[in-house]
Amino acid sequence: MSARRQFSDKHALPSNPSIVEFERSDGNSGVWPSNTTRVVDHEGCVNYMHAVELDQPIGIKWRVQVGAALGAALNWPGKS
Repeated sequence: MSARRQFSDKHALPSNPSIVEFERSDGNSGVWPSNTTRVVDHEGCVNYMHAVELDQPIGIKWRVQVGAALGAALNWPGKS
């Protein structure tokens, strides 16, 4: 049996977040994943990728965690 990850929907941005915009990105659409169709194999395994919107709980969690890591690495003011 395969393990399934459960993501909480309790993630939220702080009430007054600082937004960081990246001027450059490695987000070249030519290198994006091509396995974007949900297919269940003979063992019941599913292996595909889909884009996550920034306002979805897992997208919010990712943004908060990346922001915290950047803040700590760059010694930005805020929660320590």
